[in-house]
Amino acid sequence: MADYAPPTTPGNVRMEGASDTASTQTSHLIVVGPRRESMARSMVRSFLRGSANSSVVQPAPAPCCETEVPKLPPKELTPRGGEEEKEPGYPADTDLCAICLEPPKCPMELPCGHSFCVGCVDTLRETCRASMHSCPLCRAPLPPGRAELFNEAAQIYVEVERQIAPQGTVGSWNALTPELQAQMSKVVDMWEKAADKGHSNAQYNLGILYMTGRGVEQDVVKSVMFYAQAAEKGNPDAQYNLGTMYMNGRGTEQSDVKAAELYAKAAANGNSRAQCNLGFMYMNGQGVPQDNHRAVELYQLAAAQNNSRAQCNLGFMYETGRGVLQSDAKAVQLYQKASDQGNSRAQCNLGFMYEHGRGVPKSNERAVELYKLAAEQGNSRAQCNLGFKYENGQGVTQSDDMAVELYQKATAQNHSQAQNNLGFM
Repeated sequence: MADYAPPTTPGNVRMEGASDTASTQTSHLIVVGPRRESMARSMVRSFLRGSANSSVVQPAPAPCCETEVPKLPPKELTPRGGEEEKEPGYPADTDLCAICLEPPKCPMELPCGHSFCVGCVDTLRETCRASMHSCPLCRAPLPPGRAELFNEAAQIYVEVERQIAPQGTVGSWNALTPELQAQMSKVVDMWEKAADKGHSNAQYNLGILYMTGRGVEQDVVKSVMFYAQAAEKGNPDAQYNLGTMYMNGRGTEQSDVKAAELYAKAAANGNSRAQCNLGFMYMNGQGVPQDNHRAVELYQLAAAQNNSRAQCNLGFMYETGRGVLQSDAKAVQLYQKASDQGNSRAQCNLGFMYEHGRGVPKSNERAVELYKLAAEQGNSRAQCNLGFKYENGQGVTQSDDMAVELYQKATAQNHSQAQNNLGFM
């Protein structure tokens, strides 16, 4: 029988305002298009046109590169600063924000002492050119906003990562030069400031840094804290990573129920890894009632996004007839898609189908090719199966030495069948 893929671990650092990197890199950069003008932005424009300095303040078009992730719910931000001052320039009702003329939502006090809604200040930054980022009342410069802090830190991080990559990505993060460590300290400081202002991607990235120990001392408890902040704001990657922390009991108590809840939220937001992991939990009744039909539905959603693990798992469901009508042909089709993406479990499963002529013409030679691909990636089942082929000379020249070597590799990963086969050699 073929195999299916278990849940995966958390994803990569997320950034905005630059081009995408290769999927093998540890960061993906996200570019987001302009949003439609909101009522708040319209109010900011109206306020600027009607201000005493309207002759010099002209509203600019919305920037072509937004820094907020789309499809996320409105963000509730933490209040900053002390009580709102009552200035002569305010409307008659001094409890109102001078920009939107409504009671301030999460009031923010600027360094000049004037207070506005956090959302209004953010909209002011988005609406106006950088040279016009100033207090609407006194024209004092605005402090850096969360998006500005995030993007500046992201640029520094990309440069640090570029310098680390040639050295080999593992270990080198734990041995940064003083110059690179100083840069990473700056990155962490700016992302923490952006996170304090409610930037969900900054919170998510800090979760990644503390989970992996990139430029900071590894701290899975802090990682969970930042993931939770971003997840609460609807960040699907953070919801997925936090769910995996609960599933594995890292930085928090182990809870399959909590993991399933978080995966469900991320899955509803289109995260294919969460859809696949939640499907796995339904298939095994882990934290949710066992339901093969629901597992198939979730695997299908993720497979449609070209998630190779979901394609492999969905192929397993078709091969075994769980939640769907049994079909070797459909299983082979899905295994092939995942195998083409380098999924070692799918390669091993497809080799099994060729070995036994299920859904494809029987071919030991093709089975050996696929087992080799998977075995080279450390897949213990493929190593065991390939060892059996060498032991019996099926599709390959007979070799006890190669069989023993492969059985030993699989045995080192506690593969029981390989241990048994090695005992007979």
